[in-house]
Amino acid sequence: MSKGKQYYTDGRDDDEEVPPSRSQVRRERKQAKAELEALAKELAALSPKALPRMGLDAELEGAVRILGGMQRTTGMARQRGFVIQLLRRLDTQPIVARLHEFQGTGATDAQQHQRERWRSRLLDEGDAALHEFLSAYPVADRQRLRQAVRAAIAEQSSGASGKRFKELYQLVKEAMLNQPD
Repeated sequence: MSKGKQYYTDGRDDDEEVPPSRSQVRRERKQAKAELEALAKELAALSPKALPRMGLDAELEGAVRILGGMQRTTGMARQRGFVIQLLRRLDTQPIVARLHEFQGTGATDAQQHQRERWRSRLLDEGDAALHEFLSAYPVADRQRLRQAVRAAIAEQSSGASGKRFKELYQLVKEAMLNQPD
């Protein structure tokens, strides 16, 4: 028998899946609890008018309403724990999706940012950006858009209220929404 290194195994084949370690399980539980706690805080921060539109069950909605109306006391942590307990029973993905809709963080938010970028480019770059926008969105009303860009640039230089600036955004939005796929 050789005196080389001896390797000890726990009797499993290499093909068998090793269960997660205790620390990994704890880490995953802690992560899940932190996510649920953040969701509970975001739900509590919603306005009382927006809360019924979230589509929560009656018990959860009532608990969130109480949590949102509480002052910073020791009971607040207990109430947040109760909301987390109720959230654990549910699939939170639809709740998170609706919450992002209300907060404006999603596809609509990305479209809004794209419109704002186009407006900024139209104001900064002038005719070059206008030609590029019109080639990307041929359904846009060329004359109105050209007039709106010039009026918004003039308005910016004079320091006026921003009416033309907003009008330009609406024209960009209209052109992007009316664009056929």
